[in-house]
This record gives sequence, structure tokens and C-alpha cells, in this order.
Amino acid sequence: MDFSDKLSIAKMVIRWTVIGGTSKIVNGIVKNNTDPETLSEKVQIFAGSFAIGGMVANVVGDHTDEKVDEIIVWTKKAKDEYDKKQAESK
Repeated sequence: MDFSDKLSIAKMVIRWTVIGGTSKIVNGIVKNNTDPETLSEKVQIFAGSFAIGGMVANVVGDHTDEKVDEIIVWTKKAKDEYDKKQAESK
């Protein structure tokens, strides 16, 4: 397994962790701010919560992927600069 495979796995784990947390938060907000009285209302609230949770989770997942990519680029640049300084000092 090379570095890019490990990186893909790490990004996937981070993304799914963030998505899971986001969905739980959205569901908690909906649950704590609604009071369904009928089965129809329960179904509507569940469907709406599911849709909103999915939409928010996708946006948060994309944002998280972008931030992970930025961290990787920054880390690579810092490592390259460090390696260059080490080579120059020899």
C-alpha cells in the first residue's frame, strides 16, 4: 500500500467521521425543535431531517476534503523547505 492509498483511506475516514457528526447534530436540532403530533408529521419531519442532514453533510464533507488537501500541500512544502535547508547545510 503506497502513500496515496493511505492518504485516500485517511481522507475517507475523516470525511465519514465529520459527515456522521454533522448528521447527528442536524437530527438533534430537528428533534429538539419539533413536536410531531401525527404519523404524517413524524414521516414529514423524518424525511425533511434526512434531506437536510444529507445536504449539509455533503457540503461539510467537501469542505473537510479541501482542508485536508490544504494541510497536505502545506506539510509537503514545509518538508521540502526543511529538506532543502538540511541539504544546503551539509
